[in-house]
Amino acid sequence: MDELNTEALLWIHTAPNPVEALGAALAKRPEVRYAAAVAGDCQLVADITVANPAQLYDFLADSPWSKSMTHLQTTVVLQARKRGGQLL
Repeated sequence: MDELNTEALLWIHTAPNPVEALGAALAKRPEVRYAAAVAGDCQLVADITVANPAQLYDFLADSPWSKSMTHLQTTVVLQARKRGGQLL
């Protein structure tokens, strides 16, 4: 099994209508650790993990789910201090 060394938070903007379908599509992806609809500047947030930056690029650039978004902001997580309620 590959190590998942690259983690990113995706802040996804979309029209109101496709939020539920887009969230469901993201939740089905094995790379997505967490996906939620949120209020504010974006409509969805997702936490993803992949093996390396190249796989992150592929996930963002070549995914069917991305066709219904209008804007994406990506934040790469450099180091986690706590995961699943446990200090690392």
